[in-house]
Amino acid sequence: MNRVVLRSVCLPGLAFGLLWLSLFAQVSGEWSVVPQYSYGWMVPLLGAWAFWNRWQNRPAPMPRPGGALVACLAVGLLLALGPTRLVQEGNRDWRLVSWLLAGEVAGLCLLATWWAGGTAWLRHLAFPVLFPLVAVPWPSQLETPMVHGMMRSVASVAATVLNSAGVFALAQGNIITLATGPVGVEEACSGIQSFQAAVMVSLFLGEMFGFLIGERVRLFLFAVVWAIVCNVARTLFLCLVAHREGVEAVAHWHDMAGYMLMTLCYGGVFGLAIWWDHQAVTEAVPASPPVPPARPLGQAWMAGGLAWMAVAALATTWWYRRGEMAFVPGKPWTVRLDEGPGTTPREFSERERTLLRYNDAFGRRWDDAAGRRWTMNFIRWDTGNAGADNAKYHRPTICLVDIGYVLDSTAPLRVVTVDGVALPIRQYRFIQGSRSLDSFYCLWDELGRPGYTDLSDNWDPANWSARARLLNVLAGRRGGGIQLLNASVFGAASPAAAAAEFERVLARVVVPR
Repeated sequence: MNRVVLRSVCLPGLAFGLLWLSLFAQVSGEWSVVPQYSYGWMVPLLGAWAFWNRWQNRPAPMPRPGGALVACLAVGLLLALGPTRLVQEGNRDWRLVSWLLAGEVAGLCLLATWWAGGTAWLRHLAFPVLFPLVAVPWPSQLETPMVHGMMRSVASVAATVLNSAGVFALAQGNIITLATGPVGVEEACSGIQSFQAAVMVSLFLGEMFGFLIGERVRLFLFAVVWAIVCNVARTLFLCLVAHREGVEAVAHWHDMAGYMLMTLCYGGVFGLAIWWDHQAVTEAVPASPPVPPARPLGQAWMAGGLAWMAVAALATTWWYRRGEMAFVPGKPWTVRLDEGPGTTPREFSERERTLLRYNDAFGRRWDDAAGRRWTMNFIRWDTGNAGADNAKYHRPTICLVDIGYVLDSTAPLRVVTVDGVALPIRQYRFIQGSRSLDSFYCLWDELGRPGYTDLSDNWDPANWSARARLLNVLAGRRGGGIQLLNASVFGAASPAAAAAEFERVLARVVVPR
């Protein structure tokens, strides 16, 4: 009896449990730091419930598929886990690899289902096997336009409604400017967060209530529209608070409005699902005959899969430790900002600290002799800190555009050498109304990894080439060892004048560490 339990339950449960655990370990970092994926922590439990619920009502097994076909597919997916694990460790922010791993894990589970119960089981258990994939972060090429587009759309709709109600409002990017000051849609709505969570909830509720495919599609579409309506409502609420009580009052109502939004959003989807369930005509379901047990998956296959996963994990650890021991760090440096009269410290918000997960960060604001306002931020991630992956997303072409600035020009890349340290400087000029802003961005890697050290003018820190990422893997180089320097100046006569003054500032503030 013990051997039967070992073959049919323990080994498959351990093998497939470790597979899903490896996927969740890869993507859970984003569940913690990216608000729109915080619902991911619930998905494994909901997926486990859905699987168990369907398992209780599984149909009788059908004839098994061809053994050679299943074996070839299973071996291919198992072997692919090794290189995927290696690439993933060196590129923890590469969402394409997360989806590759998700496909391998889900594919192996579907193959096991197909082998154990044939096509009938494959159809019956496909939903709970694929449901956890809703917690895998979307590829940046899809997510970034959607996030920014939703924030701008919500701001535009809210501004239109406010103006119709006699309240002055001007939408600029994701900022709504009122007579009392600006309100950021990034703060005023959780946008994509409630949108993605509502989609997940609609899929789960369709499963929980046993809806037909048409009902599930309608519930999904309602969740999408309802999430957008709720986000506009929250934005309008906070804008009215800012209009009547001042922008400072928004902070007092911010969290409460967020809780109200989530309750309203989830409650609407759940309420519609309950109403549809009550409207459905229930029929007596005849008792199902006992279901024959699943075909055993093969003890040798399960043991071999576990051994291969262990080998892949150990080999990956050895490879990167070997590479890190051979690193020759660049000359360390830091920034020393004046703290005298006329300077103001730049405080990092709790949200920034959570998202960026840096080891050190500080900033200052000051006015120079010509009356121009300067802002400078310095952020550092130690070697081994996976939070450094987020450095590539904290840059002017995202942050300033989101608050209504328009990119006017990009200057050719310059490398400025200060005290023996070569700093690649990228300069962008932005326009907002009659104001000009020159922003300087330097992302410096002490380990000289390809991607960070690309000095081409078309360099994009958030969209590295696959070649640069794979070169990091071959060299055994992973996260950390990154320093970010960002400075902005308002009102410079020209980009060249701003660049000349910035180089003088660099010579004064960059010092050895």
